This record gives sequence, C-alpha cells and structure tokens, in this order.
Amino acid sequence: DGPKPISIVGSTGSIGTQTLDIVAENPDKFRVVALAAGSNVTLLADQVKTFRPKLVAVRNESLVEELKDALADMDDKPEIIPGEQGIIEVARHPDAVT
Repeated sequence: DGPKPISIVGSTGSIGTQTLDIVAENPDKFRVVALAAGSNVTLLADQVKTFRPKLVAVRNESLVEELKDALADMDDKPEIIPGEQGIIEVARHPDAVT
C-alpha cells in the first residue's frame, strides 16, 4: 500500500510538531502532502524542506514572500497558497487520507 498521504493544519503548533515527529519516525507509514501554518515561517520552511509537501499554506498573507525566500534553494518547490483559502486547500487536499 505504501505510506498514507496526510495533510497537517497547524504544523508549527504543539500538536502539529508532535505529529510531524511521528511522521519522521515512520516514513514507511506516512507521507506529508500538505502543510499549513499561521505565522512561524522559519519553522514552516524547515518542515517543508524536511517533508517535501506538494502544497503549503501560510495564514498570514504578509509572510508569503518571506516563505518563498526561505524556500528559494529548493529544486522542487511546493505550491504556496496564502490566507484562509490556503488553510482550506490544505485541509481538503485531494491526495490526503481522511
């Protein structure tokens, strides 16, 4: 079957970081396809580089350029959707198992 694709809303918060710790320990069971965070762009960028999601959302729209700059060295950059719409898109990602 392969790893289950998952989306994580609130990836930089307490529950989100704990969930990603579990994902990191079980790469044969889980694959991150989408991440959403509020305003911690530094941690979000690290998560994106580690887990390589296809889609990323940042609630604070003014931080999108900062996130893009932080990901500039990535070859396979994710799609970034700002604001509430981005959070909704992560939550509804069609590849994620619910």
